[in-house]
Amino acid sequence: DRAAGIAKKAHSEGTTLTTPVVAVDNTGLAIAVWVNTSGGQTTILSRRIENSGSVWTPTVTTISSAGAFPVTSLSLAVYGSNPFAAVATWTVKTGEDSASQDITGVRRAEFGAATGWSAPLDLSPTRSNANQPSLAAGTAGDYVIAWRQQDAGPYRTSVFRYPAASQVGEVFADTDGGAEAPRV
Repeated sequence: DRAAGIAKKAHSEGTTLTTPVVAVDNTGLAIAVWVNTSGGQTTILSRRIENSGSVWTPTVTTISSAGAFPVTSLSLAVYGSNPFAAVATWTVKTGEDSASQDITGVRRAEFGAATGWSAPLDLSPTRSNANQPSLAAGTAGDYVIAWRQQDAGPYRTSVFRYPAASQVGEVFADTDGGAEAPRV
């Protein structure tokens, strides 16, 4: 698995590397993300191929630090080629409810060739239990993220569309129905 090899080359012994994901655009530019756990701390890291070359950048970039909380459901998609752009989504524990049950949230970060990774943004409300994000991107610079979320009742499916060059998502669907693992 090429993504696992990229991640392993970037880190030393004593770390746990999981969930490697690679996305490639139509010109051969690529980006990889993975979860790194070391000393009880969890981070999401990234490397990329620049200039349609075949060499991965020596720099490993930290996208997000989750502290001691585990990161799951990491996904990645390229949504622009000129300039190169990508988006990552993941699930992370955000707290506990009154019964000491974990509350998880879905987050996203965008990558731009000129700007690097954006600060992570919460997609789900802070006191809901959201997970299972699914991500799809178009070549016109837009992308869609779906996830399941539980507020007070059964799980529901939330789907947001992010138009090209917009940081604000449009509600595409928000339906009850107990979706187990929504996919786009």
